[in-house]
Amino acid sequence: MIPETVRMALAGWIALDTWNTGHPLALGRYFDFVNALCEGRFMDESLIRQSIHQEIETHHPNFNREERERLVDHFVHIAVHIYHFKVFREFKGVRGMGTSCWWCP
Repeated sequence: MIPETVRMALAGWIALDTWNTGHPLALGRYFDFVNALCEGRFMDESLIRQSIHQEIETHHPNFNREERERLVDHFVHIAVHIYHFKVFREFKGVRGMGTSCWWCP
């Protein structure tokens, strides 16, 4: 089940009329959503994808299906990369790995 903080951030992003346009406010809300995923340590791609589709259907029921599929793929792809980057960066911090020698113990 998707954490409540993630669900609320997702709803805040998709509820905007400009959620898909790259508008700075919409992108800020999208990154709030991604940050909630990272903080909640939640990365279930299929559930995230399904939740985004549900929110779009709720807030924008007449949105073009083909465009929706493309956008959801794009946004999930970016979220996954950011999530994995943040997890890796935290792992480096825990292991005491410096930036000049990331493979050192």
